[in-house]
Amino acid sequence: MDEFELIEVTDESGLDICKAIRRMVFIDEQGVEECLEIDEHDVTGGKCRHFYTLVHGVPAAACRVMDKGKGVAKLQRFCVLREYRKAGLGRFMLEKLE
Repeated sequence: MDEFELIEVTDESGLDICKAIRRMVFIDEQGVEECLEIDEHDVTGGKCRHFYTLVHGVPAAACRVMDKGKGVAKLQRFCVLREYRKAGLGRFMLEKLE
């Protein structure tokens, strides 16, 4: 799994990468309305931490983690681009985020 690298978003350019991946999966592929997909938690330094994963240096998956307090977190907006599915990327992300 050395070809995968999980990146925590620290700036707007990283957030833009997450939003682009989510747009391709949720809005373009699955038909979710943009007003339902992008919300007030899609900011840096907010209640959610955002992550994306690189495959050989190419952004391929994204998710955000909402802090629910008391040591509890909720994975949200978890997605993998179609061409990277079934490669173990989702499992890699879950293991790293856990």
